[in-house]
Amino acid sequence: MNLPPPLPKPTQPTVVLLFRIFCLGLAAFLTLGSLISMSSKPRLGIGDTMISDGDEQLREQLLEEERVKNRHMLIVSCVLVPALLLGSALPPRPWAYIYGIVVLVTTSLFCLTLVFTIPLFIFWIKPESNRYFAR
Repeated sequence: MNLPPPLPKPTQPTVVLLFRIFCLGLAAFLTLGSLISMSSKPRLGIGDTMISDGDEQLREQLLEEERVKNRHMLIVSCVLVPALLLGSALPPRPWAYIYGIVVLVTTSLFCLTLVFTIPLFIFWIKPESNRYFAR
């Protein structure tokens, strides 16, 4: 019986490599930011320093707000860094395609990453990516 030749395995699209680099870079950025914010003494910005000039109670209140922001940064990093590290090692499976979309949408909530997530998302939903992830 003559069977048709097997379909060639699709090659990895460039967007998958760029997505992996994005995940590793953002994970490194969040880890470094968390380490710096937790290891250093909280400081006030120039505006807060000008507002609290001479008012020790206001200065302490603003410093406490900075400490809370640092703790929030640590919590966000503890959630996102493992998800990003998993995203950098996605296998070519259908669930990995959806996982990539979820990571791109979640990280686009940071305004800083919109420059990267929008082009990645546009190329992620193209047919080449669908074929690579067997969708």
